[in-house]
Amino acid sequence: MADNFSELSDIESPVGKPTAEGPSLTYVREVMPINQFHGVRQADDLDDLVELPMLGACKNCFAKGIKTVSSSANQGDVERGGPAYFYIDCDRLTPANRVLALQIGGKVHFDIYEISIFFDFALEEDTTIAAMEQASCAIVAQLTNQEPKDYPYTLEELQKLFENYQKNLPADEVEREEFERSIGTIFDSLEEYLELMDEREGFYYRP
Repeated sequence: MADNFSELSDIESPVGKPTAEGPSLTYVREVMPINQFHGVRQADDLDDLVELPMLGACKNCFAKGIKTVSSSANQGDVERGGPAYFYIDCDRLTPANRVLALQIGGKVHFDIYEISIFFDFALEEDTTIAAMEQASCAIVAQLTNQEPKDYPYTLEELQKLFENYQKNLPADEVEREEFERSIGTIFDSLEEYLELMDEREGFYYRP
């Protein structure tokens, strides 16, 4: 992960601030899960939706015109042995940012709602909120500013994204069943996915 934070926005870091849970927190294991969902119109809306260790990264994504889809870094993640993660909406990434996201270790997830790219982070009992914020913000720092809108895919892009997706699927049948229960449908081919998306106008450039 990059050590250069020069591209980070001027959004104030949330680390060390008191929360509704009590005094300032130090470790990810102290962070209680947030289970709220609502629209995001401004960066401050993320305060109610994103847990402290990922809040800086998600706000910096917002500042760069990048839509975050999901994130998690809390007590439950530590108890399960990790990982912590955040997802960004690949449908709303520029082609250049899609390439960058994969180059810096992003993993692709195909879903019936959108294609997303996620970054995951190992968690230990002593993982600090500050360390997790630094690691996640270092990822976002390497992505470029963009206009927040949909960017249709080329078929070649979709093929490369699907290759990444397949590479990260569990091979074991039991693990695949657990994956489908927790994450969603597993797609065995790009053709199967495109058939599902066929009615979604502007999803990709048809040859």
